[in-house]
Amino acid sequence: MTEHPHTHAAVEVDPRPRRLLERYVSLVGGTIHSATAHTAEVTLPTTEKRFFGKNLRFNVAFTPSAYEEDPQAEILVNGSDLLRRLIEGIQHRGALNSFGEVPATLAPTDATSALPVSLESATIAGVSTARTLRPVGRLLARISINAGPMLLEKLVETAVVDLQTGRELDLDPTHLSTAPASPSTHSPAPTLLLDVGRTLDLLLDDLAKSAALDINRVQSEAEVTLRSELGRLSAYYDRMIAEIDGGPGDVDAKDHKAAIRADRDRRRKEEEYRFAVRVDVHPVQITEWRIPSEEVTWQLQSLSGQTSSLTTSRLLVGDGHWRLSCPTCGSAPGSVRVCKHGHVSCDQCSTLCTVCLEACCKEHGGQTCSIGHHAICDTHASTCRSCESAYCEEHSERCELNDHAVCANCIVACGRCQTAMCKGHALRSSAYAPLGQRLLCKECTVYCEGGQNEPVGLDEAVRCATCHNHICQIHQAICAVDGAVHCSKHLRKSDHTGRLLCTMHRASCADEPHSVLGLDEVNDCKSCDRSVCAQHSGVCEVDGFNHCSSHLLRTNSKPYAVLCDIHRTTCQIDGAVYRLGETRNCPVCARLTCQGHEVQCKNCARAVCVKDVEKGVCKTCSRLVLTDDPSDSLIAAGIQANEGEPPRRGSWRTSQDSQHTVVEIDQGWSRRLVLTVAHGESVPSTVMRHSLLGSKRTL
Repeated sequence: MTEHPHTHAAVEVDPRPRRLLERYVSLVGGTIHSATAHTAEVTLPTTEKRFFGKNLRFNVAFTPSAYEEDPQAEILVNGSDLLRRLIEGIQHRGALNSFGEVPATLAPTDATSALPVSLESATIAGVSTARTLRPVGRLLARISINAGPMLLEKLVETAVVDLQTGRELDLDPTHLSTAPASPSTHSPAPTLLLDVGRTLDLLLDDLAKSAALDINRVQSEAEVTLRSELGRLSAYYDRMIAEIDGGPGDVDAKDHKAAIRADRDRRRKEEEYRFAVRVDVHPVQITEWRIPSEEVTWQLQSLSGQTSSLTTSRLLVGDGHWRLSCPTCGSAPGSVRVCKHGHVSCDQCSTLCTVCLEACCKEHGGQTCSIGHHAICDTHASTCRSCESAYCEEHSERCELNDHAVCANCIVACGRCQTAMCKGHALRSSAYAPLGQRLLCKECTVYCEGGQNEPVGLDEAVRCATCHNHICQIHQAICAVDGAVHCSKHLRKSDHTGRLLCTMHRASCADEPHSVLGLDEVNDCKSCDRSVCAQHSGVCEVDGFNHCSSHLLRTNSKPYAVLCDIHRTTCQIDGAVYRLGETRNCPVCARLTCQGHEVQCKNCARAVCVKDVEKGVCKTCSRLVLTDDPSDSLIAAGIQANEGEPPRRGSWRTSQDSQHTVVEIDQGWSRRLVLTVAHGESVPSTVMRHSLLGSKRTL
């Protein structure tokens, strides 16, 4: 065995590459002369130029020490270029080396016709004997085992395997003579056909057993190295995280630490992938022999009339023991059965249907009833449409909703009408429903419009007087005006009295378009016919009619007297009287204000009266509150304010005044987008961008 230099292990001479070279040279018509114990001179014919180049006469060193003595020689060890070219030449000519028939060392005998194992659910229909040539062989392959920086390459040869059954044969190497078999006085024995694909699979299975020790050793070393590397990475990234200063509320420090942890996880996955064990198998040659054998074949018949055969055999080379194996799994059977599809199998790889007592092999799907846990065949097995498990006729039920069969485990009763139904057609009500979580049929299930459209029972809901949709007892409420039941979507609290009001009995103040008031809490303005609340209206001193606040001004002579726009106009700050058009309504309080008493809000960039500004920020901006569900018009204005792009998902804070809704969108990293939207509009009136670098008005 020779290990790759990367493993830094001691070098031991592997004789198989030399035997492989000698065999190859003799087959292609070349010559090989041994110069020393570990060197040889090779001469190849011109047909080998495609594999060995122009230099067809060269010296070969079979060990590294011999190569050091003759640096001009080609070294033939695992992983060397000469071995690679040698394998390419072998693979080009074919990977099967057949030695033909091996001479028999035992004389055939009269085999017994008695079946050596018990027979279940079948009978013997006949017996026959025959002589055959059984194919046996072994595989020579080059295996590369890689994990991280570790690499192990070696030539591995399997044991001699019966290429028909896959069973390892305990044959003495002297029995596998390459000499042609002596002429037989009997009639020639038929040669069993060889399936190349199945042959390679059988040999690779045995090869995996031969290389298991080396694979486990490389894997153990890789795991030790991987643990050390992961420990080093964890310590490195933990130090980086510990060096970041910041309290629990420091968002920047939290984001920085999250980024470091993400990079640490990525590096860990890369190392785990790098140290995963990978095995590459390069088949070099299959060596095959044909060994004479004698066989006894029994014709077996199942209860349903299906016939199949079972064969026992013994090799006429070696110990000559009779060997019986299961045709399905290859193991030594305790008893045999005939599958209802005509396959012979043992008691370990087949089952007996408890309904028809027929056998089912692995290929034809003997199943297990999920309820009774007993074996059933495909004919008597059904698949539940609800849980997709197998069940028998004894444990079958019917779903009344769709008239189909299901297993007994999946049949339930409706929690309201007790209709039998399967779990697949049952609807599960919400755990927050008035009567708790239940399984209901489709006819007994409605969806509550007052919550998140969750399913509830028909006996748990009434219809909303506004939309006539169902609403459960938890989400229903009563309007203070009409006394009818409404869902929560159609009820709002009065901003002044806190009463619940439905859509039909609700109004709003014109100076606060989004306010919620009762019909009896607003009056029409004489000047503009708008409906305004008592807080935004008054009686003109001259005409005695009710007017909204935007049409009233205070006089200097009578502080408590107000006049409508038709008669006079005054500044709300100092009480000075102005001509019509020299004052305008403050967007916050809707009162007339002269230009001398207006201040620009640092947050929203609106010009408001000095009374509605505190520390450079208007009152509307100072009472912003978190809004979970902004209106469509506010979202459209936010997209336009953000230059046509949807704002980054973040918290929305809004506040309303007489003219605008102020919207503040958190864009992360201390950036805020502040815009004002006039009531009833979907375009921004002003747009301000705030960040650590300063503020900038874009509209």
